[in-house]
Amino acid sequence: MTRLVTAAAAALVGVMILGRVGPLTLSGIDAACYARIAEDLAARPFTTWLDVQWMDGSFYEHPPLGLWLEGLWFSLFGSTAGAAVWLARVYAGLTAWVVWWGARGLAGPLEGAFSLVGLATLASFQRETQNPMLEAPLALACAVALVCCMRLSTSRAWVFGFVVAATAAVWIKGIVALALGVGLLWAWGRGTSWRRALAALAGWVALVGVTMVAFEALRSAQGLGPYLEPYLRKHVLVAFAEGRHNRSPSPWFHLPTLVRWHLSALLALPILAWRWRTMRVETRQLAVLGVAWVVAVVLPFSLAQQKSEWHINVLIPGAAWLLGATLAALPALLIRAAPWVLAASCVGWGAIEARGTWSGNHRQLALNALTTTPANLHGATVANCTPLTPWVAGHLFAFHWKATPVGCDEPATWRFDGVALQGPFQK
Repeated sequence: MTRLVTAAAAALVGVMILGRVGPLTLSGIDAACYARIAEDLAARPFTTWLDVQWMDGSFYEHPPLGLWLEGLWFSLFGSTAGAAVWLARVYAGLTAWVVWWGARGLAGPLEGAFSLVGLATLASFQRETQNPMLEAPLALACAVALVCCMRLSTSRAWVFGFVVAATAAVWIKGIVALALGVGLLWAWGRGTSWRRALAALAGWVALVGVTMVAFEALRSAQGLGPYLEPYLRKHVLVAFAEGRHNRSPSPWFHLPTLVRWHLSALLALPILAWRWRTMRVETRQLAVLGVAWVVAVVLPFSLAQQKSEWHINVLIPGAAWLLGATLAALPALLIRAAPWVLAASCVGWGAIEARGTWSGNHRQLALNALTTTPANLHGATVANCTPLTPWVAGHLFAFHWKATPVGCDEPATWRFDGVALQGPFQK
């Protein structure tokens, strides 16, 4: 039965990642912006990658590892929207494998299988499987680090694994990775010696420090300015204390996000409380880690002044483990029905996609039309008469067409109405 549930769960996740109808588009708010940065990297020698370029200057908003990985991917497979989305799919597939492997090793094969089911039920995971932004590689790095915390008591080798994965998370999106401290606290609470947990923390701090010093030294040798100081001053401190854009002082900002994108995890909480006493110790530990990770992610982002819905998507591994533990603790009769429910879900998802779920979404229709209209407009102006915001349109037009958007009513050489690119016109 467990193998059947695992196979069905893996099939469902596979359908979520690969079973999409329509062109592969850069649908995320910043996806085209990051694609442009990666495209620039792919066109330059590797020796110049220490200076990540954006617009007319250096990029300080996030550490460079995620952008380096996308630039390397573009170097191998071309700078296209399809290549970028496939990178997101690779991240999603690896995250699913890590989530399953970690839950299986800690609590058992049934918990591992149902953690995959939990992933598939999260709208946030469904989104990130097709969204080449920084949350996908960040979630993967954090999932690896948390699995290392699960195994920290078994071998000193997992200390090294945690240090590397946690450092990678820092280099993908900076101080967000500090939430991984909750994984070390959880490991210590379940019996890992304080010396080993402290060694993992110290090793993490040391490796971040060494790599940062080396990065700054290499930048200095190339005549570049410092990175860490402007990153902390212009991005981190301003985003937390003041907010540069999407400013919201409300600590409840992410509550609607949790309902829309992580609803299944919220619904699991009362079921988890109901079945708590019947759970095995290992299943409880998996649930505690899942809840702890969700709280460790949501709470700091709720206190920061700058907020966006996708910021908390890094909680995906924890939400999956929370769901995996909850589903595995359900009565045996419901568990026996799981393979058939999952098989029906695969068919249902495919049917929904086949009917074209984006048919009524004008924004997605515009993205589809833009992506499937090849053109090189050599810096020409394009009137943006679509639902796309100026920020999104600006980067999409530049990435796909090498064009500059203007307002719909302004004079332009070309016009895009969300259906077709029209022109050229005489100004």
